[in-house]
Amino acid sequence: DIAGLQEEATDTGLNYGLQTIVNIEYNIGPLERGVDTTSSIGLTDHRGNYVLPANGTYLSTFNGQLIATNNSVDAESGSLIIDWVPDPNTPVGDYVWYTNYTSSTQWYKDATSQGDVRVTGLILISSTLASDWVHIGSTTYITGDMRDDLTNNLITGNQTTLIFEFEIPGAGPPDPMGNPPPPTLIPIGSVPVNSTTGQYNFSFTMPTNMPGGIWDISVSADFAAGAPPGGAYYNLQEPYTFEIGTESESTLLVNNSNLLVEVSNDLVIEVDVKDIAAFFSEAPLGLEDMQNISQAGVEFFWDANGANTSLGTFATNSDGRVTLTWTVPLQQEPGYYDVWMVMYDDQSDTLSTNNGARACARAHSRGPTLTSHLHVEGCAIAMRLGLEGTDPREHGRAQWAGGGRPRELVEHVRLGRRRVLLR
Repeated sequence: DIAGLQEEATDTGLNYGLQTIVNIEYNIGPLERGVDTTSSIGLTDHRGNYVLPANGTYLSTFNGQLIATNNSVDAESGSLIIDWVPDPNTPVGDYVWYTNYTSSTQWYKDATSQGDVRVTGLILISSTLASDWVHIGSTTYITGDMRDDLTNNLITGNQTTLIFEFEIPGAGPPDPMGNPPPPTLIPIGSVPVNSTTGQYNFSFTMPTNMPGGIWDISVSADFAAGAPPGGAYYNLQEPYTFEIGTESESTLLVNNSNLLVEVSNDLVIEVDVKDIAAFFSEAPLGLEDMQNISQAGVEFFWDANGANTSLGTFATNSDGRVTLTWTVPLQQEPGYYDVWMVMYDDQSDTLSTNNGARACARAHSRGPTLTSHLHVEGCAIAMRLGLEGTDPREHGRAQWAGGGRPRELVEHVRLGRRRVLLR
């Protein structure tokens, strides 16, 4: 006390106090525009404590607009709690928050403080399929872009990775509240969005165990990995989804192990049409039962000395099975005959078709094959049918000559013969 103020105060009976400052501290993270939020502002003195209430008026402004006016009562706890909504039309970016304090007590000085606030937005993702339907095992690509949900402008200068997954309906019972099980997510891959153009190009191969059908692809976004200090400028509110079709392949299986038929009696043949993705592979969880192809058209042919006669086209039932019942004409000469079963490529469904699916017929060989002059596109198998009277001739090997498809061997099931008395 070089100036002798303490002695003067004692002699004159005066009292002196210590006036301090208010430190206004901000705890405001990134805020999404147009969404209700609560911002907290801390108040401390020069020691970092808050003992005496900093009575007065607090005016808080954001981006030039008055956000809140607080008084002494609001500041009693040593902080200000401000509920507000960032203007939904605010462009994404960093802004300054000002709080001005006008003291009404002798213990605190007036003060002004400012802090940075990041306003974030949501992204809009678009997608364009190179092909609506993709054959199993084939590679395709998806293109699209990422845009600002307010301005619809392309988002550039932003490090974002898009993550693609198949979203399959969940398997299992509902939860205790009756809600369906959560979906099964099957990873496909990821791709970074071009930070210069705001666009992406994602290539992937359709899994060979995906049955024919229409499936959702879910797209989520990783903003954190490339986010600048202070957090990402954009978020994705809900995963973006779109549909894609899987085109699988079919195979025909004959259930009859032995066919011996007399003329004027019924020839009965059962054929199962299977989706090879689920039948020969382990399908994804929840899709194991999709091996049967329903409503598939199967045409039957009677091959007599190379003259192929259609016995009709019939649709498979819900179990993927089709049954031919045909009465062998009385005038049919006894001997061995070929019965052909053909499922043609089913590629008519679109992505808007309810429970749509596509399947290409798949030719395959197993065991001996027969010569046939049948020229159709699709998957065919032949059965040898025995009728009475002649010694069957052994035929040579046959090749599949489906229109435009590779030549492939066709399955043949030899059935034997039975003596039939013709009258």
